[in-house]
Amino acid sequence: MGFDLHGIQPMGTLSNPRNASFEEEAKSGVYFRNNVWYWRPLWEYVAYTCDDILTLKDYKYGQSNDGHIITAEKAMRIGERLKETIKDYDKTVKGIGEIGENYTFSKDNVEEFANFCLNSGGFDIY
Repeated sequence: MGFDLHGIQPMGTLSNPRNASFEEEAKSGVYFRNNVWYWRPLWEYVAYTCDDILTLKDYKYGQSNDGHIITAEKAMRIGERLKETIKDYDKTVKGIGEIGENYTFSKDNVEEFANFCLNSGGFDIY
């Protein structure tokens, strides 16, 4: 199972949409994907660092493939916050504690998601 996020009004463009890398798609705000093993801890990290941005409904439906929409304003605020917290990534992760021992969590994934959020114009989660 995976999570596919589509930018609602992506700010970037892809030079070659048919052959774009995942990283290029995320940077452009067009598309971001994670399998369940990466998405669950990433969304937990987002919920922890953005608890004043996300609603309980956002948090809950962010863990499902129901097409939940994160508005452009929230996406921008999430991206900005993640960029801030990435500076103190080790300290932030240590503050959270264990982010799911059976999952994969990485700084690179957080950075890629932050770029997607900043350029997505809002996104839906499938």
